[in-house]
Amino acid sequence: MKLNTSVEVIERARPPVRELTLALKNGAANPAIGRAVVALLRKHFLALPPNKRGFPTTHFWRRAARATTFDFARDWVRVSVKQVGVRQRLLGGPINPVRANFLTIPAIAEAYGHRAREFSGLEMLRGPFGMHGRQPGLALARQDEKPKSGDSGGPQGVYYWLVRGVLQAPDPSVLPTTNEIRQAALQAAAAFYK
Repeated sequence: MKLNTSVEVIERARPPVRELTLALKNGAANPAIGRAVVALLRKHFLALPPNKRGFPTTHFWRRAARATTFDFARDWVRVSVKQVGVRQRLLGGPINPVRANFLTIPAIAEAYGHRAREFSGLEMLRGPFGMHGRQPGLALARQDEKPKSGDSGGPQGVYYWLVRGVLQAPDPSVLPTTNEIRQAALQAAAAFYK
């Protein structure tokens, strides 16, 4: 997301306005702007809920807050979030397996934040226990906890749902609004000469 600010220089401007205009033109205010936007993003990330299913947290948003930094030059400020998955959640889109045939979607809290290979004795099953109403489905369950063929669909015994891919909806609430980001940047620039 780019945030552009333009300033029109008026020769008869008052001294504080001239100083602020000069700070914006020569980049002197850019570190303050970068720090302010990073602080806003970090605060926003830390306020996001841990996950939709109520599983134990993997501290994804805390890691995103720590991975938020800024860089600047004379005529720009760039804020970066170097946490894998933030862009995907913001923009949405397809998620497909890379080194496997299926994605593993955790069905129980114990599986959340873990890879299927971390559990011993899981077996792939097909049955009427599809994920979120998709029937029939593929799942991974422990050999000794196999769902019965007559089960109507809960995750009983299922550790992971197996899917060929998913289409994630975009979530603009991952970031503060453009206006909130702009306000933080402008307030930081204005405070630079107070």
